Amino acid sequence: MPIQTGINRDQLEFNSLESLVDSDSEVRVIDLFLDIVDYDDLGFTNKGSSHEGRPAFAADVLLGIYMYGYLNPLRSSRKVERA
Repeated sequence: MPIQTGINRDQLEFNSLESLVDSDSEVRVIDLFLDIVDYDDLGFTNKGSSHEGRPAFAADVLLGIYMYGYLNPLRSSRKVERA
């Protein structure tokens, strides 16, 4: 029998986020919900960009993080970051 060798560590591998998330994950439901929400009706406004500091996050990103933390018992931002 031939000897099994490891993979070449110098070769690049391309992975998409779709392949990293399970097909039955709750994150997919949150993502679908965030796609259908009308943020203008909820009062989310984009105040424009400032030339100081980092740019603001989009409302759908922050709402998605909040919903993920709420659905899982993650009450601190550090726990959400680790998850």
